[in-house]
Amino acid sequence: FLGLPYKHFKGAIPRTDVNISYNAEADFVNVNEITITITAIEGGNYKGSITEMYNIKSRTLRSVVLSRTTAVYNLSAHNVSMIIRDMDNKVIEQNSANLSIAYYNSNDLSTPINIAANPLTEVGEYVIKIDGLNNYSGTLTATYTITKAELSSADVGNRAATIKIKPNVKLLNGL
Repeated sequence: FLGLPYKHFKGAIPRTDVNISYNAEADFVNVNEITITITAIEGGNYKGSITEMYNIKSRTLRSVVLSRTTAVYNLSAHNVSMIIRDMDNKVIEQNSANLSIAYYNSNDLSTPINIAANPLTEVGEYVIKIDGLNNYSGTLTATYTITKAELSSADVGNRAATIKIKPNVKLLNGL
């Protein structure tokens, strides 16, 4: 019937027997408190009115899982994909207005890294901090590490160099 729990009534009340009103800012999606007033319609089967508060509470962040936690330095930007879940194990979109995701060098947790301008490329440990906003609360952290790459023949390649010596070149000190 109303879709909301009412402790004062048993069973469904026909909408023809009551008027239902909400506070002007009633938003049944986002975190807030809603005042609901149910008033009996004259001539119906009920009398009087009641006012109830209906609270929509924030959902708590539960977990973050990175697609990988380490990578080897390779001159390229490292994009970290992650799955963020709430208290009911529901996945929250990373680009949601309900999340703030910041990246930090583990040596400086006071200054976030601007990933757009400075992607994760350098060797080091990075902390990813996820804060709940709007309809979500809580903070999650994860660590991502870029390790040093080993030098190998594949890094140097098979490059040949040619040195040309010009004849009649005088060396310093008469040599």
